[in-house]
Amino acid sequence: MLLMSALLAGGQEPRHGRLSFSDYRPTVTNLTRKPVSVPLEVHPDAKIFLVRARVGKNLEGRFIVDTGSAATMVTPAFAQKIRAEFSAPGAGQGPGAAQAVRLPLLALGAMQFENLVAGTMSLDHLNKPLKTQLDGILGGDVLFARRLAFSIASRRLILDAPEPAGVKPLIGAGGWLVGVPLTLEGQTKMFLLDSGASRSVLPEREWQGAVLDGGRVNRGDYAETLVGLKTCTAVIKDLRVGEMPLPWLKLTLTETNQRLLGADFISRFLLTIDAEYGKVWLQPPSPYVQ
Repeated sequence: MLLMSALLAGGQEPRHGRLSFSDYRPTVTNLTRKPVSVPLEVHPDAKIFLVRARVGKNLEGRFIVDTGSAATMVTPAFAQKIRAEFSAPGAGQGPGAAQAVRLPLLALGAMQFENLVAGTMSLDHLNKPLKTQLDGILGGDVLFARRLAFSIASRRLILDAPEPAGVKPLIGAGGWLVGVPLTLEGQTKMFLLDSGASRSVLPEREWQGAVLDGGRVNRGDYAETLVGLKTCTAVIKDLRVGEMPLPWLKLTLTETNQRLLGADFISRFLLTIDAEYGKVWLQPPSPYVQ
């Protein structure tokens, strides 16, 4: 996971006090009243998802699509470029908390988010290994404001997506972070849907079975490499989501505490998410990731 943003506490009056994330929701408007489809880029090495969003009147930024982050983030350089209104220093919880900024407008195609409170975070540690320039991270406050669909085969991100017909949804945990139940050899565990992670992850302390390989992850799997975790891959005889077996999904064991379903899982499906009701629909596998 690139980022697991806790919502920061504090006041909600951006012009008369410190900006915060607490219970803050932007005003969301779909100018077309139809599903909004925007181009989705898949990074060739890291297998994470990127989109371009318009911020303000005419400035475009390149953002990671990170369903594992509750809050949207922008880099300090991008915040200065758009002349965003910063919070007072030290807003939030603790000295290391992200400084908040107010974005008057962020648009994904015809979907507009007004008065969005975002955090600030440097992404220099990602720009070099990814060989690109990133301006921020789109989190659950934007992605899950409306029903969301990933179509990796057609390289599209769809907001205000229609509810899939004739497909039974999985019932998981909703909110600005969404969980999906997986069954591992008879035990059901909740996994966070995290498009900001290249690999799906299971905490090592929860697994006592055999492993396929040890050592550090490959250079391309930067999400784990950057934090230097020792990893290995679990051998799971019976792994399912709902009634669907997942023989192709390999869970990476790490020293972290989170269970994650990363881009390796998301890329296999036309994935539709209704975070408000904690519903996730999985439709036929995408041909993109083999």
